[in-house]
Amino acid sequence: MLTRSAPWSANHISDPSLSLSPYTRERLNRVMNHRLFEIYEDADVCEVIRMPGPGSSYKVHTTNGRAWATDEVPVLATGFQCGGGARQLAAFFEWNDDGYPVLTDEDCSTLFPGLYLVGPHVRHAGNIYCFIYKFRQRFPVVAESITRHLGLSSEGLRDWWILPSEPDCCADDDCAC
Repeated sequence: MLTRSAPWSANHISDPSLSLSPYTRERLNRVMNHRLFEIYEDADVCEVIRMPGPGSSYKVHTTNGRAWATDEVPVLATGFQCGGGARQLAAFFEWNDDGYPVLTDEDCSTLFPGLYLVGPHVRHAGNIYCFIYKFRQRFPVVAESITRHLGLSSEGLRDWWILPSEPDCCADDDCAC
Protein backbone atom coordinates (compact mmCIF):
# COMPACT_ATOMS: atom_id res chain seq x y z
CA MET A 1 0.00 0.00 0.00
CA LEU A 2 1.35 3.40 -0.99
CA THR A 3 0.23 6.33 1.14
CA ARG A 4 1.08 10.01 1.56
CA SER A 5 0.60 9.81 5.33
CA ALA A 6 -0.52 7.47 8.09
CA PRO A 7 -4.13 8.43 8.89
CA TRP A 8 -4.46 5.31 11.04
CA SER A 9 -1.63 6.27 13.40
CA ALA A 10 -2.15 7.26 17.03
CA ASN A 11 -1.21 10.88 16.37
CA HIS A 12 -4.09 11.40 13.90
CA ILE A 13 -7.39 12.64 15.26
CA SER A 14 -10.44 10.40 15.12
CA ASP A 15 -12.54 12.63 12.85
CA PRO A 16 -13.03 10.51 9.68
CA SER A 17 -13.01 13.69 7.60
CA LEU A 18 -9.29 13.90 8.37
CA SER A 19 -8.47 10.31 9.17
CA LEU A 20 -9.80 6.82 8.49
CA SER A 21 -13.39 5.93 9.19
CA PRO A 22 -13.92 3.44 12.02
CA TYR A 23 -14.90 0.76 9.48
CA THR A 24 -11.80 1.28 7.32
CA ARG A 25 -9.55 1.46 10.39
CA GLU A 26 -10.95 -1.88 11.60
CA ARG A 27 -10.37 -3.51 8.21
CA LEU A 28 -6.82 -2.16 8.04
CA ASN A 29 -6.04 -3.39 11.56
CA ARG A 30 -6.97 -6.93 10.49
CA VAL A 31 -4.24 -7.02 7.81
CA MET A 32 -1.67 -4.65 9.31
CA ASN A 33 0.63 -7.39 10.61
CA HIS A 34 0.17 -9.84 7.76
CA ARG A 35 3.49 -10.91 6.27
CA LEU A 36 2.37 -10.06 2.73
CA PHE A 37 1.13 -6.57 3.58
CA GLU A 38 3.61 -3.70 3.15
CA ILE A 39 3.05 0.01 3.68
CA TYR A 40 5.14 2.68 1.99
CA GLU A 41 4.55 6.12 3.50
CA ASP A 42 5.41 9.47 1.93
CA ALA A 43 4.41 8.00 -1.43
CA ASP A 44 2.67 10.76 -3.36
CA VAL A 45 1.56 8.93 -6.51
CA CYS A 46 1.82 11.07 -9.63
CA GLU A 47 1.53 8.52 -12.45
CA VAL A 48 0.34 4.99 -13.16
CA ILE A 49 1.50 3.41 -16.41
CA ARG A 50 0.11 0.23 -17.91
CA MET A 51 3.10 -1.68 -19.20
CA PRO A 52 2.93 -3.02 -22.76
CA GLY A 53 2.93 -6.72 -23.51
CA PRO A 54 1.25 -9.78 -22.09
CA GLY A 55 0.31 -9.85 -18.44
CA SER A 56 -0.94 -6.26 -18.15
CA SER A 57 1.39 -5.16 -15.36
CA TYR A 58 1.44 -1.61 -14.01
CA LYS A 59 4.16 0.74 -12.88
CA VAL A 60 3.24 3.23 -10.15
CA HIS A 61 5.44 6.36 -9.89
CA THR A 62 5.71 8.81 -7.01
CA THR A 63 6.73 12.47 -7.02
CA ASN A 64 10.05 11.69 -5.32
CA GLY A 65 11.13 9.35 -8.13
CA ARG A 66 10.30 5.99 -6.56
CA ALA A 67 8.38 3.41 -8.57
CA TRP A 68 6.65 0.08 -7.90
CA ALA A 69 5.53 -2.63 -10.32
CA THR A 70 2.37 -4.65 -9.78
CA ASP A 71 0.39 -7.22 -11.71
CA GLU A 72 -2.81 -6.05 -10.02
CA VAL A 73 -4.80 -3.04 -11.17
CA PRO A 74 -3.92 -0.23 -8.72
CA VAL A 75 -6.75 1.25 -6.66
CA LEU A 76 -6.50 5.02 -6.49
CA ALA A 77 -8.03 6.29 -3.25
CA THR A 78 -7.09 9.95 -3.03
CA GLY A 79 -10.05 11.24 -1.07
CA PHE A 80 -12.06 14.25 -2.13
CA GLN A 81 -9.53 17.06 -2.44
CA CYS A 82 -7.79 16.08 -5.67
CA GLY A 83 -10.02 17.74 -8.22
CA GLY A 84 -13.30 16.62 -6.72
CA GLY A 85 -16.16 18.26 -4.95
CA ALA A 86 -16.63 21.97 -5.49
CA ARG A 87 -13.41 22.32 -7.52
CA GLN A 88 -15.36 21.17 -10.56
CA LEU A 89 -17.64 24.18 -10.06
CA ALA A 90 -14.98 26.65 -8.92
CA ALA A 91 -16.28 29.60 -10.94
CA PHE A 92 -19.64 29.45 -9.16
CA PHE A 93 -18.24 30.02 -5.66
CA GLU A 94 -16.17 32.57 -3.80
CA TRP A 95 -13.14 30.89 -2.19
CA ASN A 96 -11.57 31.71 1.17
CA ASP A 97 -7.84 31.83 1.92
CA ASP A 98 -7.92 28.21 3.12
CA GLY A 99 -9.14 27.01 -0.27
CA TYR A 100 -12.76 26.32 0.63
CA PRO A 101 -15.90 27.81 -0.87
CA VAL A 102 -17.58 30.68 0.95
CA LEU A 103 -21.15 29.57 1.67
CA THR A 104 -24.20 31.01 3.36
CA ASP A 105 -25.44 29.40 6.57
CA GLU A 106 -27.69 27.32 4.33
CA ASP A 107 -24.78 25.99 2.19
CA CYS A 108 -25.62 28.24 -0.75
CA SER A 109 -23.17 29.95 -3.09
CA THR A 110 -22.68 33.63 -2.29
CA LEU A 111 -22.24 34.32 -6.02
CA PHE A 112 -25.17 32.30 -7.38
CA PRO A 113 -28.18 32.24 -5.04
CA GLY A 114 -29.98 28.93 -5.39
CA LEU A 115 -26.80 26.93 -6.05
CA TYR A 116 -26.24 24.71 -3.02
CA LEU A 117 -23.22 22.64 -2.07
CA VAL A 118 -23.29 19.48 0.00
CA GLY A 119 -20.21 17.35 0.45
CA PRO A 120 -16.50 17.37 1.11
CA HIS A 121 -15.84 21.10 0.75
CA VAL A 122 -18.51 22.29 3.21
CA ARG A 123 -17.19 23.85 6.42
CA HIS A 124 -19.22 25.48 9.21
CA ALA A 125 -18.05 26.59 12.67
CA GLY A 126 -14.97 24.38 12.52
CA ASN A 127 -16.95 21.30 11.47
CA ILE A 128 -15.78 19.46 8.38
CA TYR A 129 -18.65 17.85 6.48
CA CYS A 130 -16.45 15.62 4.38
CA PHE A 131 -17.60 12.15 5.35
CA ILE A 132 -20.94 10.76 4.12
CA TYR A 133 -22.60 10.46 7.52
CA LYS A 134 -21.47 13.99 8.32
CA PHE A 135 -22.36 15.80 5.12
CA ARG A 136 -25.79 14.18 4.96
CA GLN A 137 -26.50 16.07 8.19
CA ARG A 138 -26.64 19.21 6.05
CA PHE A 139 -29.42 17.82 3.79
CA PRO A 140 -32.25 19.13 6.02
CA VAL A 141 -30.67 22.60 6.03
CA VAL A 142 -30.50 22.69 2.23
CA ALA A 143 -33.96 21.13 1.80
CA GLU A 144 -35.56 23.67 4.16
CA SER A 145 -33.94 26.53 2.29
CA ILE A 146 -35.07 25.22 -1.10
CA THR A 147 -38.64 24.63 0.06
CA ARG A 148 -38.75 28.11 1.63
CA HIS A 149 -37.55 29.72 -1.64
CA LEU A 150 -40.17 27.74 -3.57
CA GLY A 151 -42.88 28.81 -1.14
CA LEU A 152 -43.51 25.23 -0.01
CA SER A 153 -43.91 23.83 3.47
CA SER A 154 -40.84 22.21 4.98
CA GLU A 155 -42.88 20.53 7.70
CA GLY A 156 -41.63 17.01 8.27
CA LEU A 157 -38.28 17.36 6.50
CA ARG A 158 -36.18 17.10 9.66
CA ASP A 159 -38.27 14.16 10.85
CA TRP A 160 -37.75 12.44 7.52
CA TRP A 161 -33.96 12.73 7.79
CA ILE A 162 -33.97 12.31 11.57
CA LEU A 163 -30.81 14.37 11.76
CA PRO A 164 -29.96 17.64 13.52
CA SER A 165 -28.72 20.53 11.38
CA GLU A 166 -25.74 21.20 13.65
CA PRO A 167 -24.69 17.94 15.31
CA ASP A 168 -23.00 18.19 18.68
CA CYS A 169 -21.20 14.92 17.98
CA CYS A 170 -18.86 16.63 15.50
CA ALA A 171 -18.17 19.79 17.46
CA ASP A 172 -14.60 18.80 18.39
CA ASP A 173 -11.72 16.68 17.10
CA ASP A 174 -13.24 13.49 18.51
CA CYS A 175 -16.08 13.07 16.03
CA ALA A 176 -18.35 10.27 17.18
CA CYS A 177 -21.30 10.66 14.79
